[in-house]
Amino acid sequence: MAQGQSQGPVFGRLVSFKEAFPDVELAEFRYTEWPVEHPNSDDGRRYRRNPGEFIRCGNPRCRNEWGSGLPAGRILREMVESRAMTLQTSAICEGVERGRHARRCLLHFEDIRVSVRYRPTE
Repeated sequence: MAQGQSQGPVFGRLVSFKEAFPDVELAEFRYTEWPVEHPNSDDGRRYRRNPGEFIRCGNPRCRNEWGSGLPAGRILREMVESRAMTLQTSAICEGVERGRHARRCLLHFEDIRVSVRYRPTE
């Protein structure tokens, strides 16, 4: 493999958002991370525009390796396949916490609202 070339977990090549979703002009993810780590922190509401394959979770102990966080790419592929414009769902981080007793990350992504705007067809 050439130096500087990125690959996914099973020989997949990572590409730009535009290359992965050529029909999508804009994808917006609004969600809440729960539980919020500290009582004095913000309310956990987040926003991402045209994200990558995964949106990393905010748990500082989560390893955030490939395949952890909010599976934005999978959600978008399912939406594009059915030409859906909006979706509301929830998910659990798929990562693992660091430490002597490694365990699943317990951060949840609640009230995920996804909206997609498609490019005009010619």
